[in-house]
Formats: sequence, C-alpha cells, structure tokens
Amino acid sequence: MFKRIFTISTLLASSTFLLAQSNSRFSYGISPSINVPVVSNNEISYSSNVGFGLGLFSDYKLSTEGISAIAKLNYAKLNYGVDAKNTKVNTDNFGLSIGAKFSPVSLDNSSILLCYNTNFVAAGQSIYQGINNTGPKQVNLVPKFTNRFAQNLFFGFEFDLKSNTALQLGYSYNITAKNTVDFIDAQPNYFSLGLNIGLGEKWEGKNQKTEMKAGLNALAADTLYFINRSCEGEMSNFQLDSLLKIHYTFSAFRVIDDAQIAIVQKQKNTLNFAVIGSYYASLGDIPSSGIFLLDKNLTNLDYPYPHFIRLEFDFGNVKKTCLYSLSNAAILATALSDALKEALN
Repeated sequence: MFKRIFTISTLLASSTFLLAQSNSRFSYGISPSINVPVVSNNEISYSSNVGFGLGLFSDYKLSTEGISAIAKLNYAKLNYGVDAKNTKVNTDNFGLSIGAKFSPVSLDNSSILLCYNTNFVAAGQSIYQGINNTGPKQVNLVPKFTNRFAQNLFFGFEFDLKSNTALQLGYSYNITAKNTVDFIDAQPNYFSLGLNIGLGEKWEGKNQKTEMKAGLNALAADTLYFINRSCEGEMSNFQLDSLLKIHYTFSAFRVIDDAQIAIVQKQKNTLNFAVIGSYYASLGDIPSSGIFLLDKNLTNLDYPYPHFIRLEFDFGNVKKTCLYSLSNAAILATALSDALKEALN
C-alpha cells in the first residue's frame, strides 16, 4: 500500500513540475512546516508535542481574478502524549490536499485557503515514558488502527513574503478521527505553520495588489510613454510635453507620435503607455475623454491599477471625447501622477 501511494505521489509531483514549466499560470515549490496537534478531550487526557512536515505544492491561477486551484502532496510527523498511560505517540502521515485559494484585493498580500485532504497513516508507535512498565517499552500501533485513511478539512491563511516565499498558517480538522484510551485512531486535528518556497522562475503566489505595486515600482524607475489623442487642433505634442514637465512627477516621461509607437514597443525596457484624450476605458466601452494607462502591448490595465482617469465636469450637449482646454489636460496629468503615487503607497 505504501509503495503504491509513493508511486502515485511521484507521478503527480512529476506532472506538476512539467506542467508548471510549460504554463505561466502554474507555480510550485516545497513547504516545510511545524505541526502542533490539538488533542483536548473531556474524557481522555492528551498532551500536545511539536512535530514537523514537508510538502510539495502547486498553484494554478484560474481565469477568475483572485482565485487559484491548489494541490499539495504532504508528509506530516504528528506527536502527542496520552497522560493516563504515560506514553508518547508518534505517527507518520502522507496525504494529498486539493482545494482553492482566494486572494481578495482587500486583504492585501494575503489569501484564504480551503482544502479537502485525504491522508494515510503509514506508521505509528506508542513509546512508554516511565521506568516501571512491565510491558513493552515501544508498541507498534498500526495493527490497532481501524481508521488509517483520514478525511480532513483544511482552513488556512497565506501571507506573501519577498523572494518567492509565502508564510502559511492553517488548521486541519479530521472528520473521521476517534479517541481511544491508547491513541487517536487516525490523525488528530492540528495547527500548522509553514513556509511555501517557490522553485519555478514564474512564481505567481502574489495577489493583484502586490503585482500592481511591483509594476508601479518598476514604472517609477523608468519611462511612461504618452500618446496624444486630443481632438484636432486642441493640443500639440509640444504643448503636452510642456504641461507634463510641470504636472506629471511620478516617473520620467516621453511624448511620442504614432510613427514611434511600434518602435517603442520593441524596446526591452518599455513598460507602459498612457493615452490622453479620446480612447476606450476597457473592451466594449465607447470612446471617452481622459487618461488611460496601458501595458506594453497597448492593452488596457485593470483594477487595482489607476487605469482610467477622467474629468468630472458638465460637458453639456457636446461630445465627451475632447479635452476642450490645456488646463483640463494639466488637471488630468496631475490626477494621474497623484493616483499612481497613492496606489504605490
């Protein structure tokens, strides 16, 4: 049985590694942890002892923003004492966890984890801690287990750190555990504190706000390329450049004409474009007037970026696709600079 589980685990781990290498939506790595059983019981007195664990995790970002499918192959060493017997119980557990990770922007660098676990107690022993025992010092518990396959629910939080790592705090609740006078039949409930260490080059453990801040930090140290889409005769590139020198302070900038767009896109260090004037706030929208933040491929950025800024004033019956004055363009430039700084801080 153990050999079969090891073979299946190896195949799953290999498949995860290969898939992660070929698809940027995947991330993977190892997860060392410490485990503390929660063994309080009204009838039988147990005591907790710290154990350890080691896992292989994978994370697949779904098309729905902020939601990932997660899986984990895990080994856990769980230790606890049976006070009435003066014994210490050690179990070696292997499991497969499948679930989901939710990364709402409001949590900022944190995620909620919900998983279903199937675990197998591969080995277990009871060790007498006294000196006057007439029976054996150490007892193999495996033949006494009636519930070696345990069904767990896992609830956890993940906190993104730097350098491709995340801190994970979780609680495993065993649905099928039974308490006996000698040991807990199956796994006990336990808390775990672990460190997810990303091994792939394309680690994607961070949530939207973290990714946005990384992008804005890079932009602040680089150049934002402005494309003038004001109405005909309303504002020249020279006039736009002049007002940006006064009102845009977030990063270096450069105003480019249409003939330069493709050339700038090919530059390795190009990060973002900004369209001022008439453009689309997103796919499916009608043209409107404002400043629009785009990526290198001229695709509209999305929330939490300050991706679209417009003027709030009464256009009357005229078209809402023009700026109507250089002062309006200056207000937009200032608003964009302030919004970028606020989003970064």
